[in-house]
Amino acid sequence: MKKRLVADGVRTHIVVLGVFDYLLNDSVNAVEKKNAIVFAGALEKSIFLKDLKKIDFQSYFFNLYGRDCPAIDLGGCAQYKGKFLPSDVSPIEGEWGLLWDGDSAFDCVGNFGEYLTLIAPHKLSLYLACGHKVIIWEKSAMADFVKRNHIGILIKSLEEVPQKLSQITESENEEMRINVQNVSCQIRHGEMFKNALKACMGD
Repeated sequence: MKKRLVADGVRTHIVVLGVFDYLLNDSVNAVEKKNAIVFAGALEKSIFLKDLKKIDFQSYFFNLYGRDCPAIDLGGCAQYKGKFLPSDVSPIEGEWGLLWDGDSAFDCVGNFGEYLTLIAPHKLSLYLACGHKVIIWEKSAMADFVKRNHIGILIKSLEEVPQKLSQITESENEEMRINVQNVSCQIRHGEMFKNALKACMGD
């Protein structure tokens, strides 16, 4: 986003927030569900969901959360789990959070896919607040954040998900889990905003 703003002529000092905070009570926690991949958001606009049934995800499956159940055939690899209050993530069950959008499960094409190259999606903060590791499109604006903090995997296509996840060693998985816990604690307590504010003030 900073690169785009500068390219479009913004000349004022810019401080990059990184990932949005997601303030939560310490007593509110999601449910850890092995091999479950969470996707939350406006499901009706997430056209790529129609392609999930075309991919063999092996032992992995998707838990979908949103206001309305998508009016498409999800196949056997995904199920609609309902909606939740932003302040209460306890209904969410998963191990991974998916950052993907657009018209296809094989590439993030279309306007919503292109949008991912510019923004920090709030659902990234949701997943991290839930303690979920992240699966993210490699061209997403937040891919570098995920890679740098070692809190998930980068993919070109959802077809890569089962192979990439199955190749993660126990020690790698534990390292990612600890890193996610650290980032989760920061965003639950507003540390991203505090750091950005200090940077703005020259502290």
